[in-house]
Amino acid sequence: MLKGAQVIELDQGVQCKVLVGGHTKANNLSTAIVAFDAGAVLGSHTHPVAESITLLTGQAIVEVDNRRYKLYPLDNI
Repeated sequence: MLKGAQVIELDQGVQCKVLVGGHTKANNLSTAIVAFDAGAVLGSHTHPVAESITLLTGQAIVEVDNRRYKLYPLDNI
């Protein structure tokens, strides 16, 4: 992921590196790079702030408000 960066395992096969957040004194903003192993799943969850996802590589299915979206590289939702 990011060389020398602290990585948090969110779920099996899902690694997260938070770039911007409380530790950088950001208010109501969090930015992270999340890497999924092939076939890995991150369960439904919420955030106290808005979320934007940009897929860098591969394909993903994202569910938002009971709607499913298939994402391809550089898609953003």
